[in-house]
Amino acid sequence: MISATAVLHSRLDLGHELVGVSDARRYARDVLGEWGMPDEVLDDALSIVTELVANAIRHAETGESRPCHPPLSSVLELRVVVGHLYVVVHDASRRAPILRPPSEEAENGRGLLLVSALTEGAWGFAYATHGAGKLVWARLSLPRAAAGEAAPGGAPAADQADQSPRSVVAVGAGT
Repeated sequence: MISATAVLHSRLDLGHELVGVSDARRYARDVLGEWGMPDEVLDDALSIVTELVANAIRHAETGESRPCHPPLSSVLELRVVVGHLYVVVHDASRRAPILRPPSEEAENGRGLLLVSALTEGAWGFAYATHGAGKLVWARLSLPRAAAGEAAPGGAPAADQADQSPRSVVAVGAGT
């Protein structure tokens, strides 16, 4: 089980091809499995990884839209901090993710709605402070049984500690 004070981090550099989505999913499944992630969190996390990585690859500026530049790549980061799992996807695009209801005829456009539902609205984005691009993050709460009831040494329990997404994801914002 993951302790309440666990700080875990893993990173995968992705290409700019849609095959990166399946690579990211497989990677996330392996890493989260090694970390002992509960099944209900694992399933939600894999759905979030799929949506965020697909958006990053699909909406990234390509070499055609950026003459004389190679296509851009993305980075997937998984972090466990103070009772939460963060899925963070970095890409070089400055295009903000927009949550909007799709039309009934739309064949896609529901990914961020799914992410928002799975995270109970705990997702967002920030522009990179160093270099180009942005990161999109989503936060899942770990069940108390997985996160531990209390941290050793009198540290605050998971629901009492600073859980600011900006403070957690800012570490990787410059990548």
